[in-house]
Amino acid sequence: MARHVPTVFHYSHRKTIWFPPISSPAILMDGIRRHSVDYVVVVRRQYSYYLPPEAKCFALLRRAYPASFTLVEDKTDFQIFRVEP
Repeated sequence: MARHVPTVFHYSHRKTIWFPPISSPAILMDGIRRHSVDYVVVVRRQYSYYLPPEAKCFALLRRAYPASFTLVEDKTDFQIFRVEP
């Protein structure tokens, strides 16, 4: 799941689900489960066309479901989280 679907697909060669600008943790988690999402890419950015930015949406999601996500990559501009069963 990511906001930059073409870029993530290009590098991962995996089906990519668009990370919607939704701040409701229940709705986001339902979509993650419904689409069998394995990883979530969260990009840190200065400006986001879609509001709220994915970092804010994911922070709310992670706070509501803390045991559901494991940080697997933490870079300056992005983070990747594995979705736990």
